[in-house]
Amino acid sequence: MHVAKTVIALWALSSIAAESVSAMHGSSVNKDSTQCLSECAAAQREFANLRGARLFLCSCGSPFLKKADDCAACLIYHDVWKYLTPWIALISYCNPRRDECVV
Repeated sequence: MHVAKTVIALWALSSIAAESVSAMHGSSVNKDSTQCLSECAAAQREFANLRGARLFLCSCGSPFLKKADDCAACLIYHDVWKYLTPWIALISYCNPRRDECVV
């Protein structure tokens, strides 16, 4: 059961990571900010559901938060990867900007 959950989580995470990487490398450059942020929010909710998480490491001022293509992209550590590689892999996904984060 644990293995099945891990496999499903890895598949979903790889999908999110692939979409985020392609977004950061120009595929979403022509999208307006509203659409981009909407897609980011959806990806973030999906990621939270997979982890059963209520909080994210991407709080305002977090060292993991960086701007890319009008989205705030967050690099987040995920425990599953500790078991797959000797290094902790970074998974990139979008995190909607909050009003208090905009300078």
